[in-house]
Amino acid sequence: MKYHFPVVIVCIGIFVQSSFSSEAYPKIEFELSDKIVHFCIYLVLLFAFYYSFNNQAKFLLINKYSLLFAFVFTSLYGASDEFHQYFVPGRTCEFNDWVANVTGALFGIVIILIYKKFSKNKNNNSLNTVYDQSK
Repeated sequence: MKYHFPVVIVCIGIFVQSSFSSEAYPKIEFELSDKIVHFCIYLVLLFAFYYSFNNQAKFLLINKYSLLFAFVFTSLYGASDEFHQYFVPGRTCEFNDWVANVTGALFGIVIILIYKKFSKNKNNNSLNTVYDQSK
């Protein structure tokens, strides 16, 4: 459960905050500020889904393709959140918000892939150093 707790907390947090009217939040007065918030929140959600899926052993396919499943679930949750906001007074359902959500998730994938590449190279370099010293 410890691996799934972060994704549950982030999803609940997103649902709760999007249940309030937009008038309940302070106005941020620069262009695209709303999209930046969506981007950041769904970047975090992608990390949480990935952490959850990558550390579970019950469904091997989900574990094997954890990054893909994290992206799909993050995108679907973003779409469902936009749909949910349609029914909240003072909120709107905007396609561009969903695009910002998906863009944040895609950026999260890039970060994870870069991290995996560098950590793999670091491990390979340290293994090669050990191998070279044993010659």
